[in-house]
Amino acid sequence: MNLLFAEQQIEEANKRYGGFTNEFGKMIEDLCKPAALKVFKAEGIDIDHTYEGSRREKAGEEEMEVDALLCNKTEAVAVEVKTTCFKKDVDYFLRKMKHFKEIFHEFEGKKIYAAIAAMRFANGSDKYAQRKGLYVLSPLSDGMFSLEKPKNREVF
Repeated sequence: MNLLFAEQQIEEANKRYGGFTNEFGKMIEDLCKPAALKVFKAEGIDIDHTYEGSRREKAGEEEMEVDALLCNKTEAVAVEVKTTCFKKDVDYFLRKMKHFKEIFHEFEGKKIYAAIAAMRFANGSDKYAQRKGLYVLSPLSDGMFSLEKPKNREVF
């Protein structure tokens, strides 16, 4: 009987904590998206459409979600948003981006750039992302975000 009670407590805690972390993550996304729009426009990518939380499936087997897509007629920036970014997150995002056009067909023929935004970059993951060809968005003390350009910009 105690084991069942303990399992119920764990399940309830997971629901509460999971709900909190999902809402916190959404708040971080809501902070990053307008900043991303502003800094990429300043970078010369004149954004005229944005999509949030785009999720697609490929033939019912592969699912891909992009936190924000900033687009114009010829270019797009896919933005992954993290509360804390680790190197494994950068690698995972790069693997996803290799299949971007297979899943998001309407972007075929456009130059696709990728950016990772986070409130905190752990263990040099920001520099790692830059070396891997990603733009990096990180917060400044005044509530704005800085944009670090990749060493060699990856185009997908």
